[in-house]
Amino acid sequence: MERSEVFPGHALPLPVRVISAPTAPTTVPVRIGAAETTGSLHVPAGINTSRPDPWLGEIRSANWRPWQPTDAGPQPTPAVLLIKIPPAFDATTLTLGGVPVRLSTFGVGERPTDAQPATALQDPYAPADRTRGRLAIAQAELIQRDALLRVRGRLLLDRLGVEITRANAAVTTDPVAAALAAHRERRLAAALARAWSRDPSSSVRVRRRIATTVRLDDREVVLFPATEAQLERLIDGLLQSRTFSIDRWLTEVPSSTIFDRGVSVASSGPVHRVGVLSWSEDAALALFSRNGSGTPIDLQPRTARELAVLGPTSTVGILAGGDAAQLDLPAWPIGIAPPGVTLAPLRAAFDAQSLVTGKTQPE
Repeated sequence: MERSEVFPGHALPLPVRVISAPTAPTTVPVRIGAAETTGSLHVPAGINTSRPDPWLGEIRSANWRPWQPTDAGPQPTPAVLLIKIPPAFDATTLTLGGVPVRLSTFGVGERPTDAQPATALQDPYAPADRTRGRLAIAQAELIQRDALLRVRGRLLLDRLGVEITRANAAVTTDPVAAALAAHRERRLAAALARAWSRDPSSSVRVRRRIATTVRLDDREVVLFPATEAQLERLIDGLLQSRTFSIDRWLTEVPSSTIFDRGVSVASSGPVHRVGVLSWSEDAALALFSRNGSGTPIDLQPRTARELAVLGPTSTVGILAGGDAAQLDLPAWPIGIAPPGVTLAPLRAAFDAQSLVTGKTQPE
C-alpha cells in the first residue's frame, strides 16, 4: 500500500499519474476516511531557470496549471493532486480511484531547525564576525527561489540567525510549487524531530550533511553534501521505519573531497594545484596520496586548503576518516606542433555541486 505523510490544516500535494481523464475538468473525487472530498489536479506548465550566483548553479522554479481533459494521452500523465486537509484530522487512509493510500499524521509548527543550544555545534558566525558570512546568507536566500533546494536554504538561514520571513518574498508565487516546497519542508522537519529524539548529537551532524557552509578562497559559501536521493532516503527512512539507522546514513554521505584547482607551467615543469576540503565539524588528520604514496596532512573544519603537486602526476587522492576520494590529473606535457602555442595558467571551474562530487572541468 502506498504511504504519505499529512499535516492537519495544510494541503497535501500528492504526485499521481493520470491514466484516464477525470470526470470533472480539474477536480478528482477523494475519500479520506469516511469523508468525501475533492482534489484539484495540476500538470507541469514549464520551468523557469536563472543563474543569479555562479556558485549555486542553476536555480529552478516550476510552473503548474490546472488539468484539462485534453491533457490525457496514450501514456500515463504525471500530475499533482492538491488535497485540502482540515485542521481536525484523524483519518488513517485516503482512497483515490479505488487505490488506498496509508496516511501518517504529523503535528505542525515544527521547523527544520538545529537551534538547540545544548548540543548544537558552533558555527563560524560570532556576532562580531557576522560580516564574514554575508555571501553565504545571500546564497541561502537565493535558494528560496528553488522549490527543491528551498528547505536546505531555510536550514542555513535558521542556523545563521536570519529571520525566515525575510526570505519569503523570494519564494515562488505558483500555489502548487509553493505547496510542494512547504510539504517537503514539513516532512523534513518531522524527520529531524525524530532524529533529535533518537540522538541529538547525530541529528546535528545530519543537518550539517544536508546543508552547511565552508570556507573557500577566504569566503564563506553554502554547500550541500547530501544528494537529493540521499536526502529523500533520510526523510523516508526516519518517517516510515523504526529501524532506520542514522549512523549508517551518515557514513553514506562523504565528509571530504579533492578537486582540481588548475595547473601552471613553471621553469621546472607543470605545477598542479589541488584543493582538499572537509566539511566535517572537527579537525582531522588525513592521508594525501600521490601516485600511490601517502603523506599525512591536517584538515581544518569546513575549510579548504590547497596543495601544490610538482612534476608528472597522474592520480591524487585523499583518505579522511572512512571517506576516500580520488582525482585524475591531466597528462603533461601537452604535445604541440609548429608554430607552437601559448598557455596561460589553466584553472578548473567548479560550483557547489561539482565541488562535492569532485567533477570539475577546466575553463
